Amino acid sequence: MKKLFKSLLIAAGFGVVLLVVGSMVLKFYFNEARLRSLLLPPLRGALGREVDLSAISIDLFRGVKIGGLVIKEADGITDFVTAEELGLSYSLLPLLHKRLEIGRIWIDEPVIKIYRNRDGSFNFSDLQILKSDPGAADRKPQIQGDSKDSQPAAALPLALVVQRCDISGVKLSFIDKNGELPKVDCQADLTTKLDLGNLQPESVKVVGELKFLLTAEHKSLRPEVCGVIN
Repeated sequence: MKKLFKSLLIAAGFGVVLLVVGSMVLKFYFNEARLRSLLLPPLRGALGREVDLSAISIDLFRGVKIGGLVIKEADGITDFVTAEELGLSYSLLPLLHKRLEIGRIWIDEPVIKIYRNRDGSFNFSDLQILKSDPGAADRKPQIQGDSKDSQPAAALPLALVVQRCDISGVKLSFIDKNGELPKVDCQADLTTKLDLGNLQPESVKVVGELKFLLTAEHKSLRPEVCGVIN
């Protein structure tokens, strides 16, 4: 019995040492400069906009945290989207039971400014991610069953659970430069719990609450709506 207890104690101590060393290596290798070089170029390429952040860190036990996210307008000067802080925390032990459990995803004080230009386009119309592939029309669509190797998309081998998703202090504004549509301001807070299962539609479960205050202004009219959606 003593030998078993001693073996378990040694194994536990060895596991703690591995976790501590792993955390130190993770912090050393994924320093802020390296994380910026991994994250910012693909974001800028996907959006076609200047993207920056004031801080970024990753921790084996605490998760990932990003501070001061800014996405610029096409002019590279004006802010399009900003967020005070965003990140995620996760749990390692559920992986033993084939569950990827994210403790919390949060976005604090996101500000989104949308406007309609005088030509009818919107300030997000030129985002690279929204542009269609110019060569898509020339490619023949693949018909299911044409290829012997075609197979349905594989399900995620792990059950994915997000214990909590908080988006707090949302500020969304809309302005029509032609004055044809009402000016809109919206403040909101969202709290949800997501069980994505194996990412198949039938396995997704969402429970949450959305609190909002919506104000519109057009000429002499200024309606205001507030509420809670569960």
